[in-house]
Amino acid sequence: MKKLSFLFALLFIFQLNAQVGIGTTSPKPSSVLDITSSTKGILLPRLTSTQRDAITAPEKSLLIYNSTTNKYQYNTGTTGTPSWATLAPKLKKPSVKFKNTNTSTNLNTATASKIPVFGFLDWNDDTTTYTKTNAKNLKVLVSGRYHIVCNISLKGVNSTGSTEERTGIEAYVTVNGTQAGAFASSSYIRFLNGHNTSSLHINETLNLIAGDVISIKTKKGANSGTVKFRGNKKSTVIITKIK
Repeated sequence: MKKLSFLFALLFIFQLNAQVGIGTTSPKPSSVLDITSSTKGILLPRLTSTQRDAITAPEKSLLIYNSTTNKYQYNTGTTGTPSWATLAPKLKKPSVKFKNTNTSTNLNTATASKIPVFGFLDWNDDTTTYTKTNAKNLKVLVSGRYHIVCNISLKGVNSTGSTEERTGIEAYVTVNGTQAGAFASSSYIRFLNGHNTSSLHINETLNLIAGDVISIKTKKGANSGTVKFRGNKKSTVIITKIK
């Protein structure tokens, strides 16, 4: 009976003022519900993922605390097809960095080929922005503008025994397999007097959409011959979401 009396009183106040105040007798004019406290907080319903998915026709914007993931989630979908988004702080400029682990692939091919530069993960600031498909492909999960920096250390292998075997490498960024940036070119790699090392440097900024796959391709820019990564973890690629 007391609960019913309180409920009727609350409804009466709401109808009278079109506002409800908890912890205050003067709710803010622009609020429907004004909760005020200097010692306590609001405790939302805590549901597991299974319990959340069992909610019947959840309204759009329905907010819960998911005790399975330990994150706040809200429905961005419809009552018939809910889609639970996570409330989480987004890093302003999340980045990811990889180093090569492959030192056997020939980078000096007649046809441009993807190279395994996404080998060792140094860091990934946000796994909801970047996901590695394999050593040759990285997928972005959020649309935006990305800055791509790739530094490739090269070493020629004297496969023919010629001291004049001059090789050179060209490289570029691809998005979904299509060239999306300018060519970068190495200097000549030759074996006379030990000139068998060089490098490539790519610096690109691209507009990407969610689901785009980033790769780096290299191709022959001079004579045939074998050119590989110069050492393990000596080549790097850093991708940063800047907008």
